[in-house]
Amino acid sequence: MSNRCWPTSKAVRLIWRFCLIKHFFSNWGPVIGFCVLIFIESSRPFPDLVPSFHFSDKLLHFTAWSLLGFLFFRAYRFNSPISNFKTLLFWISFISAATYGMSDEIHQYFVPSRTADIYDFVADAFGSFCGVFIGSQRYAARRLPVQISGRASGVRSDPPA
Repeated sequence: MSNRCWPTSKAVRLIWRFCLIKHFFSNWGPVIGFCVLIFIESSRPFPDLVPSFHFSDKLLHFTAWSLLGFLFFRAYRFNSPISNFKTLLFWISFISAATYGMSDEIHQYFVPSRTADIYDFVADAFGSFCGVFIGSQRYAARRLPVQISGRASGVRSDPPA
């Protein structure tokens, strides 16, 4: 008898692989899709969006990278061996999103009528930090045990009205 973890039947192996692929794309698909969307938008020589106030482009960078930071945290959280190490998970997610922000600014340097702006990168990094922070707080709120009759329970309950 074999002591392997991998299923032995061909049908079971196919189902196992399908589940792994589905799980991977359900977590990393949004990250990949959003990164592609950012790349396409930053490749356009003349952005269609005209700034309506002085720092609107920084607000757009902050918002986009907040979402990207959140998506990176979510993907690493559900599909990574580091998911049990909260601090490492936080910083890896932040560094991933901020590095993509830096690569986007370098990319914009080579696009006609676009410029690489250090303040855009600062907005990207700050947005990444905030998005990862929101993701980590959301994750922590779901994992807090609730005290019920003097002992911890993993099930949340609403306080009596």
